[in-house]
Amino acid sequence: MISPWLWARASSLSYAWAFLKTHTIYRLAFGSIGAGTVIWSPMMLRNTHLVQLGRHVSIRHGARFDIITERYGRTFRPRVIIGDGSSFEQNFHLACAQEIVIGQKVAVTENVGIFDIWHPYQDVTRPIVDQPLQTGPVRIGDGSLIGMGAVIQPGVTIGRHCLIGANSVVTDNIPDFCVAVGAPARAIKKYDAATGKWISI
Repeated sequence: MISPWLWARASSLSYAWAFLKTHTIYRLAFGSIGAGTVIWSPMMLRNTHLVQLGRHVSIRHGARFDIITERYGRTFRPRVIIGDGSSFEQNFHLACAQEIVIGQKVAVTENVGIFDIWHPYQDVTRPIVDQPLQTGPVRIGDGSLIGMGAVIQPGVTIGRHCLIGANSVVTDNIPDFCVAVGAPARAIKKYDAATGKWISI
């Protein structure tokens, strides 16, 4: 059994190593990395020079940043902006060919996908993966939390201080101060400023 002291020591060394890699190696790969940001062990970093990370951002193990600038001869001009204090737990997957903007202090839990691209399926003479990508910008407001296993689809805006339930699939906009669950996700609660209470809708 590992002693608490040894575990704490190993954890602090692991953090120190991740911090060092972030501000030496990964700093060269990203467009910008703010002070205090830590990237652990990503699975994939493609075109992350187009990604801007704010201060004190945490990106855990297994993250995949797939920034698409060209596909089948079509050129894209993507950008990704992640605000101060936002955190991403393990196996986070982001794919962007247009624009994804994530606000400040957004908490993204395990196995979440955020995508501003989709593969059309309408042409039955071509495999779906070979059809031209379509895009729609994604925005997530300050202070929101995205539950485990959720998927944020293209063209969606999630407001400020929203809670997206585990395994939800967000296909439409979610207003500020709402709780949304389901596939497709629907708002089930909202904050009523007049009464200062969260009410079912």
